[in-house]
Amino acid sequence: MKPQLNKLAIGFGAVFLLLFANLTYLQVFEANSLNNRADNKRSLFKQYDIDRGAIIVSGQPVAYSVETDGRFKFERRYVSPAFTHPVGYLSSIYGAAGVEQAENLLLAGTADSLVVDRFRQLLDGGARRGGSVALTLDSSAQLLAYQLLGNREGAVVAIEPRSGKILISASSPSFDANLLATTNAQTMQQSWSRLIADKTNPLLNRAYRETWAPGSVFKLITAAAALESGRYTETTKIPAPATYKIPGTKNTISNWQNAPCNASGEVTLQEAIAVSCNTAFARLGVELGSKQISKVAAAFGFGSNFDLPGSVVKSLVPETTDAAQNALIAIGQFDVRVTALQMALVTAAIANEGVVMQPKLISETFAPDLTLLKSLDSNVYNRAIKPTTAAALNQMMQAVVELGTGSNARIAGVKVAGKTGTAETQSGAAPHAWFVAFAPADAPKVAIVVMLAGGGATDQPAGSQISGNQLAAPIAQRLLVELLGRK
Repeated sequence: MKPQLNKLAIGFGAVFLLLFANLTYLQVFEANSLNNRADNKRSLFKQYDIDRGAIIVSGQPVAYSVETDGRFKFERRYVSPAFTHPVGYLSSIYGAAGVEQAENLLLAGTADSLVVDRFRQLLDGGARRGGSVALTLDSSAQLLAYQLLGNREGAVVAIEPRSGKILISASSPSFDANLLATTNAQTMQQSWSRLIADKTNPLLNRAYRETWAPGSVFKLITAAAALESGRYTETTKIPAPATYKIPGTKNTISNWQNAPCNASGEVTLQEAIAVSCNTAFARLGVELGSKQISKVAAAFGFGSNFDLPGSVVKSLVPETTDAAQNALIAIGQFDVRVTALQMALVTAAIANEGVVMQPKLISETFAPDLTLLKSLDSNVYNRAIKPTTAAALNQMMQAVVELGTGSNARIAGVKVAGKTGTAETQSGAAPHAWFVAFAPADAPKVAIVVMLAGGGATDQPAGSQISGNQLAAPIAQRLLVELLGRK
């Protein structure tokens, strides 16, 4: 009997040790992670007793806490729907998003870096206070971008090429985050029900949480792949007839002007970019193959999840040996999908002599007394293309604005490099309108992308190649003027 009791005691002892080890692991090593989970309602309710730190843009809070007389000591406030998608929200029922979620430990005052502050607050006997986060956004430009998007479905992203700082991250439609931060549960639930029932999906951050067919702005990648291959220069002549028969099919690709891109029937690579010549680029796609194109795209960041609050959806370029599909890939069709952020990084890299910087939304973090905790450095993500390739693309993009399809982006006294784009999605549907640009072209300070889903207007004719110039380029031009005025 005694051996059996010994075994039973050993078994219970082992189970106890395992439970003790698991509890210790959860309390010591996983505590912060569990507290930071968006679905941890107990933790979220507890956070309403904290004077949560502010999220700051251009020196002013865009998210902050105020005292209440109700069940909770503090309630979160947000200044404008223009900032909702990058900043996020904090809700006692529906969790957190954006910077509110990503920097929750700091904002709530539970980060390891604030242990001394917590001790001081304990001695003072006052409410626990959180640290603050400063973003890289330019407040005036962000507000203007949101205003210019209006009620149209789309996004604007602007980046400082040499640092990777995100100056604009605007997504439309948006919503008032105060409706989810309220301490009135009924109002919060009703607001959430309306938001999830809204077919325009205002909860979605279209700047980097949704991918789109890029259309002709993807020709920058194809042109870069051609130049990097060593088989082409900006003066290489390429056949550019009115139509191009897609290999292995009975279908043809046409130019937006339904004519040859040049009276001679052929164009240089620079001319092909300037007039956005579909037939020339479709032929390039067949000659280069998708492997070369996707290789260069990957160097720009396609296929990568960049480290930003709220996470980034990957942009994708398929690899295929099918010549017909390669022709479509080269003009940004078939299964090519990109985020607005990714095209902003491509544009910024061309402006930055071929170097892609890691995109950065958070610039600094502060203790509750606003002493600086950390200033986040700028980091190189990758060298995507050679400086000579970037210089050639710069010249090509200047020709787009000065001589080609991007005329609405011109700024008096400033050289602008740009590229229009229109992406057809399905028969009878209005295309997406794109415009990418950087300026000044001879000393770049800002790179910008404007994307309007469905052209941003129901009366936009399907397949209209210049809708990027008509609709997206004027928005980019206004925002470049705004940003360059402070640079």
